[in-house]
Amino acid sequence: MYKVFCDDQLLYLPGDQELVIFNTKLELADNKSGSFEFDIPAVNPMYDRMKKLTSVIRVEKDGDSIFYGRILSMEKNFYNTRTVVCEGELAYLLDSIQEPKAYHGYTVRSFLNTLLAVHNRQTTMEKRLAVTFNSKCAGESGSYDNLSLYYQSGNTTYAVFTKKRADDVAGKTFIVPAGDFYVYWHTDASVNKYYGFSIDSVEFTAGVPDTAVVSALPSYTAVETKKVSDMQSAHNPYDNSSNLLWHYTHTFDRKDLYPKMFVTGMVTVEDSNDSIYRYTNWENTLDDIQDKLVDRLGGHLRIRHSGTTRYLDYITDYDNTNTQVIEFGSNLLDYTENADASEIATRVIPLGKRLEESSIEGLEEYTTIRSVNKDVPYIESTDAIKEYGVVTRTVSFEDVGEPANLKKKAEKYLSDIQFENLSLTCNAVDLNMVDVDIERIKLGDSIRVVSKPHGMDRYFPVTALTIDLQNPQNNTVTLGTSVKAGISERTTNQNDSLVQKIQSLPPQSDTLRMAIENATALITAATTGHVVTRPEEILIMDTADKDTAKKVWRWNLNGLGYSSTGYNGTFGTAITMDGKIVGKYIAARSIYADSFIAGELQTAWNGITDYIQLKNGELQVFNTSDQLVSKFNYNGEHFYRDGTYVGKIGTNKWSSNAAHKGLVFDLEYTGKYMAWCYQKTSGASSYTTMLCFSQGNSIYTEQGLHLGCDFYGEWNTLYNIKLSGVSSGGYSAFTGTIPIIMNITDKGNGAISWTYSKLQVKNGIIVGYWN
Repeated sequence: MYKVFCDDQLLYLPGDQELVIFNTKLELADNKSGSFEFDIPAVNPMYDRMKKLTSVIRVEKDGDSIFYGRILSMEKNFYNTRTVVCEGELAYLLDSIQEPKAYHGYTVRSFLNTLLAVHNRQTTMEKRLAVTFNSKCAGESGSYDNLSLYYQSGNTTYAVFTKKRADDVAGKTFIVPAGDFYVYWHTDASVNKYYGFSIDSVEFTAGVPDTAVVSALPSYTAVETKKVSDMQSAHNPYDNSSNLLWHYTHTFDRKDLYPKMFVTGMVTVEDSNDSIYRYTNWENTLDDIQDKLVDRLGGHLRIRHSGTTRYLDYITDYDNTNTQVIEFGSNLLDYTENADASEIATRVIPLGKRLEESSIEGLEEYTTIRSVNKDVPYIESTDAIKEYGVVTRTVSFEDVGEPANLKKKAEKYLSDIQFENLSLTCNAVDLNMVDVDIERIKLGDSIRVVSKPHGMDRYFPVTALTIDLQNPQNNTVTLGTSVKAGISERTTNQNDSLVQKIQSLPPQSDTLRMAIENATALITAATTGHVVTRPEEILIMDTADKDTAKKVWRWNLNGLGYSSTGYNGTFGTAITMDGKIVGKYIAARSIYADSFIAGELQTAWNGITDYIQLKNGELQVFNTSDQLVSKFNYNGEHFYRDGTYVGKIGTNKWSSNAAHKGLVFDLEYTGKYMAWCYQKTSGASSYTTMLCFSQGNSIYTEQGLHLGCDFYGEWNTLYNIKLSGVSSGGYSAFTGTIPIIMNITDKGNGAISWTYSKLQVKNGIIVGYWN
């Protein structure tokens, strides 16, 4: 049975003659605020008590609250019937603005927590009290018997009114801008038979405070109280010669002061770096959460109430598997789907591991199911063939080498996996309406859908519900994948120094605190699950059947473990009897050990890289694309670029003499160059080569060392040098021959003769001579 409340007062009760509404439509959707619309006639006692934006409308189903929201609009028609439109409480986050700020090195939880803290500060109500006096208040003239009302702000006392006659406050309300106030009652010695005064109520209000003036409290000892009934005189007659001073302190309901407050609850969505970089710039809080978290990282926003506390959970998946089944021909009346028929297969040929040898030369051959399927390479759905005909697809399972396992995977694909991205909008009867012992369909539930005509049998998430409170045959359920997880924002500045990144890490105490807070939220928020006790173990699962459960905690003699893939694992989180702890993350203030041995240890550091891994005696660093960037082992640090190994800096020994050991810079054949570079100007976007070794026909045409700057020998000697292409002072060196006269002979007749040789010059250097 559905009930509707306005500010915790009944607004709708089925069967009641006055608490009536009609034309109801409740819409709930994943990551959306949702809405509730209804018509209310003037006969309903709550007709004039509803207030836009401030009244809280709540819808209950069998005692469970399924909608909280506020009134956006109320329109009255010719018959005085009001059409009321409400929006869900997630929309409260629209009422606050995030100022410009950069968030670097935040975890998902700490970023969400900060956004909510800003929202809560902006939407906190001021403490204001409406003090209403009894309509019977009466007394002598204010000159003789009177009332005064005071409050304090800081060290200053203010008077709302002083020395008023009791008659002047009868039935009136005064608003005090504080969470406490003082009432002073004075009477003289004359005899009277008046009522005196009393206060009917003190309530939280958002109204405008009455004008007050600076004053001082009477010099009497105040009686401390939290009870409204304590503040009154004697009646008919009241006492003479009274000087009574009360100090009243109000007990506020959280929802009065913090009507739109959200407390960070469960956060299970993770960023791959566990360190997000975001900016806010005058957006509203809800838009920031949707854009900077949900749209980029995926996940689901879920509001959860515990007492007067409203929690906002940000979870990877909902945690309840519904025990109800939606089945075609039973409670599934009709549905529409978004799937393209070209995506549906009615016959599947599964292909497994590639075989080392092929029966057809030049072609690759794969594991098939012929040996376990009567020599037939495919499986099919006869019901789906009746609906769609024969539609054959090949499906690859590259890691499966056993034909029997390959067949099981193909069967799973045919009935389940191929519908993974299907979205269904169903007219389905919630069997809880006819049998309260059957679990109600709830937003976020994982629910099994069986449709034999379509060959479908799989679990779908409930992503939207449309509910008619009085006509359940109009209800619709939307099933299927909702927003897919986006790719985490990646670090764009590759040149930030390692030191700067390490300095941006949160203190270890903050990291541990956030881990503790999140673990507390996860555990205390658990409201679903099935505990099954077996002779040899205890199981906690999302369904009562271990064969259908996906999320399973197993606790037996060998250890405690959690699996998200079913009863038989794998168990990614475990404590086993041999003393081992398995987990994706370990959060601790400190870890002490005689030795720390890791066959494989993986850790994420905020803002540094995707992760760092200790494996087989190596420290390995990976980037956000899971590519190995570098590794450090016994003989040095090895470097990779875009998946290619380019070289190392490390130690080695001379190949012809092991006694000669030293430091080496080794460039692999796959590495094209090794360079020493310099940033010529501050802020330059690239580095200028000063000295470079290059392979031939690579960076340079010639293989060798290439200078990018002047070379100074500091008057040291160069030995064993071959020169080529020499110039000096801007002039190219000469290459060629120079004739030199060797001997001159006087012939005695006035004539001479001579002999000469030639100097051979190359690049400005004499390299030889000949006759």
